[in-house]
Amino acid sequence: MRTWARARRARLCGRCGERIAKGAPIFEIYIEAGIFSVKVPKVRCQTCAGIPVPADLAPLVEVSSAITPTVPIPTGPHVLPLDFKSQQFREPGEEG
Repeated sequence: MRTWARARRARLCGRCGERIAKGAPIFEIYIEAGIFSVKVPKVRCQTCAGIPVPADLAPLVEVSSAITPTVPIPTGPHVLPLDFKSQQFREPGEEG
């Protein structure tokens, strides 16, 4: 399968080695042979692809993958009690 896409990161052309900037159009070639298929596409620049870039190629859309906590996590000096060091140690035979 051969498709045009936008580069999500800076890449190198697999044929000539030219640097492809982020957001530039790239030609991706997926190889499928019987039951085997290559998951990582072969990447080609505009000149090595040999066919023109389609005019309706969508622009690159940035997707944020930042991990945000779902519950508020307390931070700051008030999180631990003042005597937290002394609470770490117990006398022998002392419970809990």
